[in-house]
Amino acid sequence: MTIQKQDAFFGCLLGGAVGDALGYPVEFMNEASIYSRFGPDGIQRLDQAGQPALISDDTQMTLFAVEGILYAKAAGTALHKALWTAYLEWLGTQGDQSRMDPEHPKTTLYREPRLHARRAPGNTCLASLHHSRHGGTPEEPVNNSKGCGTVMRAAPFGLAYPEPEQAFQSAVCDGALTHGHPLGYLSSGGLALMVREIVYGASQGERLEAVLLRGAERGDGDFRALLLPDIRRAVELALDPAVSDLEGVHALGQGWVAEEALYIAVFCAVRHQDDFCAALRAAVNHKGDSDSTGAVCGNILGAWLGREGVEAAFDLKDLELADVIVETAQTLFQSTVGDGV
Repeated sequence: MTIQKQDAFFGCLLGGAVGDALGYPVEFMNEASIYSRFGPDGIQRLDQAGQPALISDDTQMTLFAVEGILYAKAAGTALHKALWTAYLEWLGTQGDQSRMDPEHPKTTLYREPRLHARRAPGNTCLASLHHSRHGGTPEEPVNNSKGCGTVMRAAPFGLAYPEPEQAFQSAVCDGALTHGHPLGYLSSGGLALMVREIVYGASQGERLEAVLLRGAERGDGDFRALLLPDIRRAVELALDPAVSDLEGVHALGQGWVAEEALYIAVFCAVRHQDDFCAALRAAVNHKGDSDSTGAVCGNILGAWLGREGVEAAFDLKDLELADVIVETAQTLFQSTVGDGV
């Protein structure tokens, strides 16, 4: 399947937000509790998550990642510095304005009052942003965390950088700002490569698993050694009809750490590559980090199926900040592709 690039940009960011919002109410629930509250199939619709269905820190930080990318491009600032500036302003929306000037913010999003909401932000992100002077790099790690706070915000790098190496390295740079374990920041690079391959490398008639694996194979030696074998395993599980959705998720982890969130998202997206609804429901109805696995799956499959596929599956009038997400996707598209398709 191939779609217009603009639709992929919209689908990727909207799809990630839908997965985030669908998973957010069940993030800390086990399966018995999910089924008890929402029925034997678990949570199914955005209106069950709330009216509107609230996004979490996953989508908030994804939007601020876009702001960092746009700031770097517009101002000619190093990406590392631009992202750090954007995330310090996200930190400001979480009630900690000690690292920014709230009277003169550099990002447009900081001025959006609906983003000034605390939605279970990750402790590693908060601590890194509050205590580190400039953030970490792979060479000078800020900590030894591999939490999924990296990969949950990495999709925009696959949209913004058409060259595979740049997509990978920019996402690695982003992840290493707050998380120092290689599996943390390499997972970011992997998601960026997969999204990039969907948007810029897929051919008509290809299946999603072929596109994702080709994208993943573009990673560096460390990525191919540490993550590629289990990405292939996630694909194999997805293509095995004897494995149920929940069995596949359980075989790959719970998603609290970056690589597991990526594997689960790949499994659900490949398993249900033509059905955005089914993929997202599989990605969130489990005992792990449901909003992050839902967000990453939504990023992948939203890019694959496009805005129309996301909107056909879920009513976006029930999604918090849908207007801001659309505007952000449009701005990123114009900055990256311009008037192309």
